[in-house]
Amino acid sequence: MKLIFVRHGETSHNVKGHIHKRGDDALLTEKGKLQIMDCANVLKQQNINGLYTSPETRARESAELLAKDLAVEIQIANFEERDWGDWEGKTWNEIKETLDKLPLDERHSFVPPNGESWQQMEDRLKKALEEITRTNHPAACIVTHSGVLRALMRILKDAPLEEGIAYDFDNGSITIFEHKNGKYTELVVNDVKHLP
Repeated sequence: MKLIFVRHGETSHNVKGHIHKRGDDALLTEKGKLQIMDCANVLKQQNINGLYTSPETRARESAELLAKDLAVEIQIANFEERDWGDWEGKTWNEIKETLDKLPLDERHSFVPPNGESWQQMEDRLKKALEEITRTNHPAACIVTHSGVLRALMRILKDAPLEEGIAYDFDNGSITIFEHKNGKYTELVVNDVKHLP
């Protein structure tokens, strides 16, 4: 089974460097829509027969654009971004001021006020990933978020904490892993060659 991860297209929040709030209604910018349409051209060659998306508006809008070209029905899956609780709406730089002071193991288990720890997000993503890998799809596309993709790198590569936080994923990027016999093999990570 091929797992194809797409980071949603650009939003105005991304342009400003702000963290999205859960359930916010931020839509894709015109550039973001074009990024996803460029993704669709690549994904048409992948024989996708499963299309999953985070329930967040920006991911759903991206998935809807893909679904038109891929002729695949969208399914909502639990691949939404980390719940930052009271920190939602802050910039990443503001959040890093607190997180960068913590040792990595504490950062992993740190729960922002009324939010979710990195570890809790990983546990949630593992379950969502297991549900998809139990299907019979030869190729499944998952539309999700940058933080989710960073967490998935650690899961998919069975890597240490340091490796997961080292990644940075671009809007409209494509990441592909092969899943076979319970193991994941990296094919491409954060591919943006299709974007102008």
